[in-house]
Amino acid sequence: MAFVVGVTSGLNIGGAPEMATAVRKLGYALMKGANVIEVALDSPHDIDYNLGLQMRYIAEKMGLTLTVHGSLTVPMTEGEAEQWGRADDHLKKSIWSAIFCGAKYVNFHSCLYYWPELLTSGEMKYRATMVDEKGKHISEKLKENEKLRNWFVERLWDEYYNYILKETEIDEIKRGAAAKAEKENAEWRKTLEDMIKKKLQEKLAKGDEWAHFEVGNWVDVYILMANYMLFTRDRLLESIAGAYPEFKIRWNDKNWMHDKFTEAKKSGGKEGKNFKEFFYGVVGAKYLEGHMGAILEWMSGELISDIKKLPISDEEKGKLISTAKKLQICIEIPDARDAAHAGLYTLWRPKQVILAVKTIREKLKTDRVWALIDFEHIATQGIDPSFELTDLIKIIPNAGEYVYAVHSNYPNPTHVHVPLEIGDTVLYSLFFTLRKAGLGKKNNCYLIFERGGGDDPFKRSVIALRLIADQLEKDTPVDKLPFEFFGMAKPEEMQQMVAIREHALDPLKGLLTVPEEEHGFFGRAAIEKGKAEEWKKEKYK
Repeated sequence: MAFVVGVTSGLNIGGAPEMATAVRKLGYALMKGANVIEVALDSPHDIDYNLGLQMRYIAEKMGLTLTVHGSLTVPMTEGEAEQWGRADDHLKKSIWSAIFCGAKYVNFHSCLYYWPELLTSGEMKYRATMVDEKGKHISEKLKENEKLRNWFVERLWDEYYNYILKETEIDEIKRGAAAKAEKENAEWRKTLEDMIKKKLQEKLAKGDEWAHFEVGNWVDVYILMANYMLFTRDRLLESIAGAYPEFKIRWNDKNWMHDKFTEAKKSGGKEGKNFKEFFYGVVGAKYLEGHMGAILEWMSGELISDIKKLPISDEEKGKLISTAKKLQICIEIPDARDAAHAGLYTLWRPKQVILAVKTIREKLKTDRVWALIDFEHIATQGIDPSFELTDLIKIIPNAGEYVYAVHSNYPNPTHVHVPLEIGDTVLYSLFFTLRKAGLGKKNNCYLIFERGGGDDPFKRSVIALRLIADQLEKDTPVDKLPFEFFGMAKPEEMQQMVAIREHALDPLKGLLTVPEEEHGFFGRAAIEKGKAEEWKKEKYK
């Protein structure tokens, strides 16, 4: 297995002519000396069939491997119907783009938004139609799981009964409660509550349609899904909990998730923040699992059928189907677009993403879902990548085996994609940490430099990455890196070059009048003192 060096095409920001279309991006990037080009999509449907045909032709003639950075509009961790549907739609459109251009893999950010409790109305709806990880209304989960249904009726009945029950049903219950309270000389409010809960239990158990669907809360659906995972002892919850040993899950306590979350909101502080990170990461991973299950099923069924219906030659259909069957999906560590929300995204920590990928692969019985590490994105989330990756491999000793590609920019928290420097040991040490955990040992791993702006956004980045890749394959520790890693020759080679340069003018001896032609400028003082021979012997020591 080996490391393969590549570059990204960049996004069409600022209207640069070479970024106008995917083909132009490809033409610009292929001159940068890399074997792989990751084409960044400006929209999910950026590459249609004819554009992809041109790109495949160029790649074949130039010996390139193409990959695709999927759309940055895929909210894979949200429990709201419109958001779930948009994520599914944009996943599919991005995958079509990847297949049209013959891509090796397509990658998507693991999440798009920060914690639901922090979301505002600027981009979101005030109310949410709550859905589970498969995009089905949350009533499906309440019907399926009795423990979840009982918890919902016990704890949230007062907030939701007006939306679940019809007005006629509520009026009927109120009349019945009044009559029963009078007959039994009981408290009317308690009687009414009991009767509403009983009606809710009946309706939810049968899976009857709610009177109003768009009534949910962005946080409530996370709490319901977290409880569902607790009650079913979901493997994702067990797996990610192993990375947060400070939180001992009480599996038999039906209120543990809700109470810990409520406590975290009240107390705040480091422990409160850490629990929220764990809580949202677990549920976010569940939604990621749902999307991956749905998209892999689509790719093996409906997608293949749709390719066969395209008005193109059988040969072309065969090529597209072959790409579709081999296409890998990478889940990338997301960046914090706003420093104010650094570390507050739903599913962002490398340990969360890799554990999610590992467990999803096991549950879905697939080897087509991978992690993509991005050093710069880790830094934007407000943590030091070197510490984070060191902790990662303590938790998951073979973490590198689940990494298909690495966005290899220097970990700059301002996310500026500056060119790489030759001999950067900080960057190499990050790679080497992952290498110790299996990076590139069981599969080819793509080391991708993400281009930034400026007149020359690449500079020597490809050369720097090739030097890194070469030493990683040799498993060279940081303190054993050779001179050539730093762009320098070995000492004996340097000495020989000095000698060659100093004797380059030997044919002109006798024609020049300065002694420096033979002895150099530093030897002049030695000559004047009659120490010429001693200078010749000592000058290289």
